[in-house]
Amino acid sequence: MKSKKIKAFLSMSLLSATTIAVVACGQTAKTQEKKDEFATKKENAQSLLNQIQGDKTNLTKQLAQARTATELDVVITKIQQLLQQQNPLAVLKQQAKDELDTLRDKKDYQNQINSAITKEALENIIAQIKEDYKNQSPLTGDEKITSDNQFRALIDKVTEGNEFSLAQINGFRNADRSQTTAKYVLENQGEYGIKVKPGFTGKFKAQLTNINYINNNEQDSQAQGAIDIFVTFTNPTTNTNISKNYRITGLKKETNNFITPSTPSGDKVLEYIKMNQEQRYQNDNTGYVEARKRFLGSDWKSFRDGAFKNVTDEEIQKFNAKAKEVGVSDYDSSVYKGFSTPVYKNDGSVDGLVINQGSNGTIPSWADTFGKTDVNKYQGLARLLTNEKYIDIAKQSFSININNYLISPDKAVQNKVKELLKNTEGVELKKFIEHIKDSKTKSELLNTLEKTTDVSVLAELKNRTYETLVKENGENAAGDFYVKYNQDYKNQKIAAVNASDLSQDVKTRTINLIQKNNNQFELLANSYGSFDNISGTMWIMDYELSNDNSYPTKFYFGTNLHVADAIKPGLFSSYSVTRLRKEAEPLLKKLKLVGLNNFNDKEKLFQNFALNPNSISRAFDARDFLKSKPADFLAAKQKQLYNDAEEFADFAVLEIDFSKVTDIANASNNSASASQDLAKLVTNDYKDWPENKKVKFLSNSYLKDYQKIDYPLASALNGIDQLFILGYPAANSGQWRDYFLDQYIDADQIAVEKYYKTIWTNADAEFYDTQFTNSDLNDKNSSVYQKLNRGNFLSYNLGYRSFAYKPGITDAFIAVPVLTNKNTTNPLDNLYQSDDNKKYINFGLEYLPRWYSPGGGASGSSVRNQDNKLVGIYHFSNTTARTGLIAAFRSEGYDYRGLFGNYNLPQYDLIYGGGKDQKNSYRQAMQTLASKSNQATKTYLFPNGFTEQQIPNDFKFTDIVNKQK
Repeated sequence: MKSKKIKAFLSMSLLSATTIAVVACGQTAKTQEKKDEFATKKENAQSLLNQIQGDKTNLTKQLAQARTATELDVVITKIQQLLQQQNPLAVLKQQAKDELDTLRDKKDYQNQINSAITKEALENIIAQIKEDYKNQSPLTGDEKITSDNQFRALIDKVTEGNEFSLAQINGFRNADRSQTTAKYVLENQGEYGIKVKPGFTGKFKAQLTNINYINNNEQDSQAQGAIDIFVTFTNPTTNTNISKNYRITGLKKETNNFITPSTPSGDKVLEYIKMNQEQRYQNDNTGYVEARKRFLGSDWKSFRDGAFKNVTDEEIQKFNAKAKEVGVSDYDSSVYKGFSTPVYKNDGSVDGLVINQGSNGTIPSWADTFGKTDVNKYQGLARLLTNEKYIDIAKQSFSININNYLISPDKAVQNKVKELLKNTEGVELKKFIEHIKDSKTKSELLNTLEKTTDVSVLAELKNRTYETLVKENGENAAGDFYVKYNQDYKNQKIAAVNASDLSQDVKTRTINLIQKNNNQFELLANSYGSFDNISGTMWIMDYELSNDNSYPTKFYFGTNLHVADAIKPGLFSSYSVTRLRKEAEPLLKKLKLVGLNNFNDKEKLFQNFALNPNSISRAFDARDFLKSKPADFLAAKQKQLYNDAEEFADFAVLEIDFSKVTDIANASNNSASASQDLAKLVTNDYKDWPENKKVKFLSNSYLKDYQKIDYPLASALNGIDQLFILGYPAANSGQWRDYFLDQYIDADQIAVEKYYKTIWTNADAEFYDTQFTNSDLNDKNSSVYQKLNRGNFLSYNLGYRSFAYKPGITDAFIAVPVLTNKNTTNPLDNLYQSDDNKKYINFGLEYLPRWYSPGGGASGSSVRNQDNKLVGIYHFSNTTARTGLIAAFRSEGYDYRGLFGNYNLPQYDLIYGGGKDQKNSYRQAMQTLASKSNQATKTYLFPNGFTEQQIPNDFKFTDIVNKQK
């Protein structure tokens, strides 16, 4: 396998990606279909092998021994590569013929191709054909219908490995498929593309649009050695598109990194249902920890750099006795789960906690999908709003898209950076070519380099140089040369930036851009004026009250801190918000992706509004909101390392002042000149909604009142609370996609899914394809009606649950203080870095949702119960575990009775404040803002102002949970 350090991206021309035909000439499709597909493919491979000159003993042996399609593909690839080396003209002639198939007026090109005897002549012919194709008008009328019918019939039969293949066309690794894991492919998608086999390039074009883990589950893909790819085929004569997905198998299987949950069988399930929560925990935890031990090893005292090596058996016994009393995991379970765990001083007192310095891996709970069949679908429900509560939430929740300049908004600065980033790789490429030993090849490549600045020619020169160096020195040495070539080019650019008169912050951003560039230097050269785009979900939380009861122009929206941080001062360019129309009635109708037309409506169901960047600002964020800091509770070994880190809950409040919006564009091309009318339009007239549909907050956390959310696995709900979550993830983020889209029914949406959001809820996935009867929809006593009108509950996931006997409840500082795992040598790199350049540790009370783990864009989803009382805000997904994290708005605190030294779950309320451990809240932030001019002095949530006396009685703290009497 190619050395892992060679992950460089090489932009190769289509010429070098073209392969020799594997379909035997003259064989009819009808005859071919009757033959065994594998045998036919092997015969075709033998025909190719016969064309090779010289010794082909090894290839002949490998072909004879090939027993699977994957093994055969490996041999065919080797044969094709050797043929290309021996007869590059044949490759070019085949490409020219394939390109000619796309032309209706073929002129005299066929004779020109047949008579061409030089590489240059064939390249010119190909270029002319491509130019003619570009100018060729698409077919229309009956000709178009006939062509598209033939095209559809062909695409119906097209299979990966025959007419086209997934190939690593943009890199040097080029490992056999059987030696490449699903994870590698997903993490290096830029290296992969579609190779259309010669003989078919004139019949269809093909573009790789996405690669996904099967079932959106890394564990399944790694274990099965399989991925799903999504391909868009284009009819070259009509430009008609068809999108299809394919299951790619034969990748290297890798299961060492995973532990698999097991579902108990019949009688065991009945026993489990009869257990109380403590018994269920003990039952589940035993198997979970044993699996972790098999994976991580039994010597847990060596974990976390040996932090636990001096912990004694007596200390563990004392901890375990108190842990059972307090309701948390015992000592070795805590260590194996990656939970923060105490270590001790010589006198036996707690020195402090040792946190896990990266994120924890975890698996789904079998109990979350008990009784379900396709369990991997239970990450939520796409584009189907199953009841009026979800519809109401959609009408007051927004997808927000934020754009920032990568370098600078200043055109003069952009022009300076443009000059500095100009593609000048010719100098370094010359040095790269100089490594070639063969003087003839070296001279030819250097001569070509002197005569061209064409990007595609430079790419071909890089490719040929690398291939020559591989022949002369081997793959690893050639890779070293290539890495040096790329790094030297980057160093040259970095030196030029440092020597320029640009400001230091612009230099830093430009250098970061250079360092992150994946050796695509032409792309780098054109990035001087580029933007980045961040999206998330936000929802109406509060609004200013006017003295005359007129419609407010200041609204306050809840979202995540990491979404608010996307607004970068000095670089912020624009933003837009999208939400469901007030008039929309989409109950139980499958919606299209957000922004596409639905049901032939004249107007789209979703409206988008582009707003002035100066109209949005941050009113509050939950950074450093406590009187303490995390290092106060850490053991001496980590206290110094994390001394400057503060705590955060991933929550922020954004103010939009519609009086500052001077122009607006929305999906229906309407405009509103008056600020109040504009605010009313964008917010769906929220001020005048019924009180029971407006946002309120939960006054007692579910940690305190767990019985209200304790979901019975197999009995009546008996009025327990339900949770409703809705967000706007990207329909295709590259790592995650809306897997409910059907490759045939939704082909038009799949073709554009990368550019749109989907709408996602925590409702039951089985409803997506359910055909409902009138009784289901109207009989309130029917089980289907009741299921449709409910929300969901908390997850039984063990890996994130710190409160052992309360499924779905966790203390972030104990279970998930760190949310990422960047595999760097500095553990501080794994902490969240906010826009103030400070590091933050995840802190506070959190909930784990059942059936909600969508991709990027859903960050900021509100979580509320059936009474429209907000519980928390969603901020983190683990699609493998089929759950995520919800930052709770309120925590009464929890007394661990000395188990963790001086650490207890803090008492706070992010909205109202008043907790004994907190120093800031939304109320307090608004109180500070109110002292400034033109700021709200009273709001819907605080109609009498923001002083501490205005905290409602229901939200005044009385005591902490589990306090020792």
